[in-house]
Amino acid sequence: IVVAGLTVGHIALAAQRWALGIAALAIGGPLVFVLGRAISGLDRRWIVLVPAGVVVVAAMTLTAPVLLPRERVADIVIAPAEQKAGTLDLRMGSLAGSVALLLLPAGTFSKRSGRNGSETVEASCLVVTPLRARIVVPAVRAHLRRRPRV
Repeated sequence: IVVAGLTVGHIALAAQRWALGIAALAIGGPLVFVLGRAISGLDRRWIVLVPAGVVVVAAMTLTAPVLLPRERVADIVIAPAEQKAGTLDLRMGSLAGSVALLLLPAGTFSKRSGRNGSETVEASCLVVTPLRARIVVPAVRAHLRRRPRV
């Protein structure tokens, strides 16, 4: 839809179909702006390994990136289909390839609520969807076992 919004108007104008071209540009321009912005937010979801632990970045669900110190991450596993109480689900509907970061003790997180609001949530498990869950799980486990250099 975004690509069509960018191209249809220009192609119609190049073919000298003035009414169609102008209408497509008038509708497609704002559509590209709105949809492009929504799609760009989806690619800002990361699990970052840092010396202090693991950072979870989920710009559309968390108000800020969250540092999970290595001492607080008990384990990372492939997420089960059913989530238990105390789970903060950051997947936004995607199910395949989800991982669960198990925390000890539970932490407090600021989750987005609506467009500008937020709510504080207590959770002992964070469920996220990285690009390659089967690679992320062993990588995070190895990272958490490693002692940071001082």
